Amino acid sequence: MPNPKINRRTLRILLAIKNRAIDVEVDLLVDGKDEEAKRLGLTIDKLDVTIRDLRGAILDDWLVKVPSLRKELARMSAEVQEAIDDIKDDIETAQRVVKLIGQIDKVIGFLKPLLL
Repeated sequence: MPNPKINRRTLRILLAIKNRAIDVEVDLLVDGKDEEAKRLGLTIDKLDVTIRDLRGAILDDWLVKVPSLRKELARMSAEVQEAIDDIKDDIETAQRVVKLIGQIDKVIGFLKPLLL
């Protein structure tokens, strides 16, 4: 039997990643770094689609499709936060935004098997 409570907690991790990325996107726009903000925004949109798809399948037991899903997502969330912290240092912002986008893309790629 599916465990929708666990799936909801997992979705909250993904929403937290998305919200932190949106905060960075806004900061980039405020700092006049429109190109980096645009690239990050496209990645946020991809993550949002993945979250919506998983949300639509909340009653499916998609956690069993990937053993240690929550543990891996927690690790990935920490990597996203590290990339965000690097951007806040405002050193080599463009490279650091690329790193953040890469981390979010890894999360999306990790979740793809759940949607098959």
